[in-house]
Amino acid sequence: MTAEVTARFGQQIAAQAREIATTKGVGAYPLNVEFRRTYDFQRLRFAFGSATLSGDYTGEVLVDRDGSFNYNGTAVFNFYDRFTDPYDTFDTFPGEWNPDGTPYDISGSWTGKYAGFENH
Repeated sequence: MTAEVTARFGQQIAAQAREIATTKGVGAYPLNVEFRRTYDFQRLRFAFGSATLSGDYTGEVLVDRDGSFNYNGTAVFNFYDRFTDPYDTFDTFPGEWNPDGTPYDISGSWTGKYAGFENH
């Protein structure tokens, strides 16, 4: 699942770089792309259910005279879920019931490099 999401994010970054190259002309420009979405992770890890995945890319796109361009930057990804209601993992009943424990957050982050070019 996360591989699919990060690949789609790479496509969004490339599309934004292409748009800058076609509308701005020769030069160096900042390239910033963000996403935030809730995904159903239940098929991967049933206890997760829905969790939020976000990404924030910061980079630069360099556009040449012939319209060719290249881009390079880093994305920071964040994962967040709240583990709660262990007796009702599939949300059969409304609300929460946590008689034997305390809900807790599950979070993580990682970085990834994205770079590409397009010749004209």
